[in-house]
Amino acid sequence: MYVPSFNVNLVSISRLTADNTIGLFFLQTKCIMQDLSKWRMIGLAEIESGIYHLRRPLDQSNNKCLLPSSLVKSCILTSDLWHFHLGHISTSKINLLSNFDSSVTANSNFICQIYPLAKQKRLPFLLSKNKSSRAFQLVHIDIWGPFSVSSYSGYRFFLTIVDDYTRFTWLFLMKSKSETRAILTNFLAYVHTHFNTNIQTLRSDNGQEFNMLVFYQEHGIIHQLSYVETPEQNRRVKRKHQHLLNVARSLMFQSKLPLTYWTDCILTATHLINRTPSSILNNQTPYHVLFQKPPTYNYFKVFGCLCFASTITSNQGKFQP
Repeated sequence: MYVPSFNVNLVSISRLTADNTIGLFFLQTKCIMQDLSKWRMIGLAEIESGIYHLRRPLDQSNNKCLLPSSLVKSCILTSDLWHFHLGHISTSKINLLSNFDSSVTANSNFICQIYPLAKQKRLPFLLSKNKSSRAFQLVHIDIWGPFSVSSYSGYRFFLTIVDDYTRFTWLFLMKSKSETRAILTNFLAYVHTHFNTNIQTLRSDNGQEFNMLVFYQEHGIIHQLSYVETPEQNRRVKRKHQHLLNVARSLMFQSKLPLTYWTDCILTATHLINRTPSSILNNQTPYHVLFQKPPTYNYFKVFGCLCFASTITSNQGKFQP
């Protein structure tokens, strides 16, 4: 029967035991719901004002509902039903609706288990305040690609290495990711020879191409990994990719070169960015911070400008250009 003033939903014990292989044991202040097939407790009701109130029945081992959804719905309070009626909106919005319709009520203590599954958002990442104190103390690495169009030399990837202190960028073209380990090995030797130092910490994502545990241990390198599906933790090199591609696109559109020359655009962009003042470096260039001397610009040319190349003597004819 429908009773508008009734503020609870009742569960029929006879119907509940007829539809499910469960038993109910009534105590002085509690009612225990038992699964007769597996002989374990699957629900608990506590007495309040002479009525046993059934809490949401859960399997404590995996937080999974064990009873039919129809039973769970029948145990929801009227105030909680409005949360379901209105598409799982927040309690504050339900309270706003109650100003227009007094029958709409909200339960401030209700915890919805559907809302986080459907509308969950990741917490924002705060700007990192960590700053290295010297070059190669922390190095960020990441692979970009594969690009849908291979370059005229067959490249589809590039490996980006960014020094955290100087923001200097090294970019290496690759035909496959398998080339990564050889490049990192050679880069470590380059740093040791030209700067008389070693890389202290290397930060990357979880790509298998960076899985070089023995190599890192032999050279005393700490390998930091970002969490799965969390590129924000390696965002300095991710943002560097964005910067590189912005400049490379500008060079491509300016020169009107075929797309197969995208590698020339990305290499030139890297060269230019390393010699461009950065606000992060107090308007110094990464080149100046790393090499302790200002870069020269007198050799710069417009990317895509017209030039002529002479053929070697053995291939020259009297009437050939």
